[in-house]
Amino acid sequence: MFGRFSPFTGHKKTDTSFLEDIRSISGSKDELLSNLRRVGLFNSVSMSGNRIHLDEKPNEFKLSYSSSGKRRVLLNGPNLFRCGERVFIQAEIRQKESKHESRDVSSLCLLEKMKYLVECIQSKVDLSSLTAEVSRPFTVGGSLGFIRGNLSSKSVELGESRIRVRSVEGGVERGMGSWFVGCEWVNDVMYKLTRINMKICDFNLNTKIGHSRGKKEKEDDMSTLNSSEISKSSLKETLKKGYSEFVAEIKQKYLGDFYVNLGLSRRMRHQVGWLFGETQLEMGRILGRCSVLEKYFVNVRGFKKKAIGPVDQNKKLGGTSFMSAQSNLGLCYKNLSIFGFYDVAVNTRKGIQHNFKMLENSESSCVGKSVGIGLRIKNGISVTYARPLTKSLETERFQVEFDMKF
Repeated sequence: MFGRFSPFTGHKKTDTSFLEDIRSISGSKDELLSNLRRVGLFNSVSMSGNRIHLDEKPNEFKLSYSSSGKRRVLLNGPNLFRCGERVFIQAEIRQKESKHESRDVSSLCLLEKMKYLVECIQSKVDLSSLTAEVSRPFTVGGSLGFIRGNLSSKSVELGESRIRVRSVEGGVERGMGSWFVGCEWVNDVMYKLTRINMKICDFNLNTKIGHSRGKKEKEDDMSTLNSSEISKSSLKETLKKGYSEFVAEIKQKYLGDFYVNLGLSRRMRHQVGWLFGETQLEMGRILGRCSVLEKYFVNVRGFKKKAIGPVDQNKKLGGTSFMSAQSNLGLCYKNLSIFGFYDVAVNTRKGIQHNFKMLENSESSCVGKSVGIGLRIKNGISVTYARPLTKSLETERFQVEFDMKF
């Protein structure tokens, strides 16, 4: 235990016993400061002389607006019960195209006016997604971990169809990785999910495994395959088929849909004086059968939201393998950044090796490239102007984002 007699300062909302638990599992100054930063309750943690100063994060309410279609409301409550708990709620608002008939409300009572106001708001906007997360840190075996529970609900429009997605997950995060299990409902189809996230050599490796039961299994309520369920005659007929056909039939009939989603990402930033450079690399691959919502729809500056990917008769299909890179180079002074950028992404339904070959193709909707300039004010506004380098009908050169905290 490090710094047993070093007092904590600046903690108005955080219980001292919780801070002492973190101190008890820390064997050095660096480990203590690292653990205090990991709990996500403080803007900064510093040590001056014999004192450990904590700058607590306030509860925040945040509004985000983007010309590319993003409208979000965020509520973040760190340290809600003084022992490291965190409550996070985020909602995305979608504008409706339906019209609402206006009428004279001067003669209505107050209750009817309020009801009419709610109807007007509901006719213009829709809660297209909701994400809620509750987490609490714990100490066990000389290390720091987190228990997390997630709940989400969203509506996704693909062409003329609208798909409802709901999910519930719970899990544990410790050290350099996390493990979650839960369920996801895509309309009426339920997927059992397992998520495993790890950090390896500064790369984030994300794995998602999903499984849904086949229709015949639902109807017959069978979970195993017994020898008595296959008659001798049907077995002989089945063995006449090729081995691959036999395996495919058994998988489809009794195992349902099974898929694995693998993702790899890394973010790098270097700053020397006012000059800074930052790069974000991402790569993903889906193996197996999954819903269209699990597929990749990639964003590139200079194009509309989720514009990069395979398209058939103007219908977005989603990719099963993608790679993207975003690079910024510019000047940063206090909260103001001015930079130039270069983005490139490939999103197809083939393998990663094929994606590298597609990089020189400037005619495909699966490839997106752009260069441009941007201006960013921390906790304020971000403006970019991009020049697309590949052909697409869904370009949006000028994009604005607002991030306001209260």
